[in-house]
Amino acid sequence: MDRSEIERIFTSRGWLAHQPKSLQEIVFRQATVVTFATRDYVYHSGDDAGGIYGIIDGGFGFYLAGREAREALGHVLRAGHWFGYTSVAGRRRITTFRALEPSQALFLPLTSLNEIALRSVEYMRAFAALPAFGAEMAASAGADLLIRRNDQRIAATLLRVTAAEDGVQSSHPDGFHLTQSELAEMANVSRDVMNRTLARFKSLGWIATNYNRVR
Repeated sequence: MDRSEIERIFTSRGWLAHQPKSLQEIVFRQATVVTFATRDYVYHSGDDAGGIYGIIDGGFGFYLAGREAREALGHVLRAGHWFGYTSVAGRRRITTFRALEPSQALFLPLTSLNEIALRSVEYMRAFAALPAFGAEMAASAGADLLIRRNDQRIAATLLRVTAAEDGVQSSHPDGFHLTQSELAEMANVSRDVMNRTLARFKSLGWIATNYNRVR
């Protein structure tokens, strides 16, 4: 993907799209493109703060430990969105992120982030706004889980984790890589319920599926 297309992605959606053009240009100059294979971890909960990531293509799973002391998949972030917000405060990571399919991201290291933020109060405020986007994501996932009907909760989850409502499309012709187990975990249903519901959605023409991919 060429640089102009990468810039188009980040100026049309997500945190950077809401920031001054001057800051956008600085981030594009200083951030580097990093590539992840399927199941590669970006970082684990407890790791040192290292910087922020902006998604170019693919999908990154967001994992959080619950009361059962087991990390569960809660959401999938798509193109244009940023993660790694704890770097802004220099705190250790409190979540785990891993690529769920071949993925690319822009990486802005903590040293660059701090140096840019010190250039102006405006830039400092821009970086301070990053956690608000994370809170919005968490609120959206929580609202979906409060839906009582399984089929409606699954539909809401599909819309959220594919970013369909944002107009995001997979670069793969068969859609995003998402297993039934991953979808069931995020929608808080059994795999059997997920299997039957996806089959019904497919028969209605709402989705297409093919070997752990959904469109």
